[in-house]
Amino acid sequence: MKPAYLIFLVKADANTKEVVKEQLHFRNVADFWEKVLELVKAEKAAGNISGKFASSYVRLVSHKESTLKAYKAHGYASLISKQFGKKNAAKITDEIAEAHLLELIAHPNQLDDVLICVMYNQWAKKTATKILYRKAWAYGEGKEALK
Repeated sequence: MKPAYLIFLVKADANTKEVVKEQLHFRNVADFWEKVLELVKAEKAAGNISGKFASSYVRLVSHKESTLKAYKAHGYASLISKQFGKKNAAKITDEIAEAHLLELIAHPNQLDDVLICVMYNQWAKKTATKILYRKAWAYGEGKEALK
């Protein structure tokens, strides 16, 4: 969800009577939150919001770990996935493989990324290390290498 939405929802949550009833002319607060959740579901369906974003009132506002409470406490940092920056998706896990890959990247001839991948995968095959990208492997070794 865009931070502007959350900024508005924080103001609406803190100043319910002024924002919801007087400025937006809702009869009651429940109607306001119902419309907000409809918008959240529409944004999710359009692909503008990640699947993990709360789409119920409890998870959005009143739960102890709600989206609004996290945004109030941590600001924009609460919108960044907890998986960001972690090594979960790293293909290179040991120091020797990383050193070899960095050596290829730093090559004075400035090798193309595909060629670096092919050369790394050839080295990985010889040393029984995990390969990087199977299509690049097929490009360098032929389709029989994938079997």
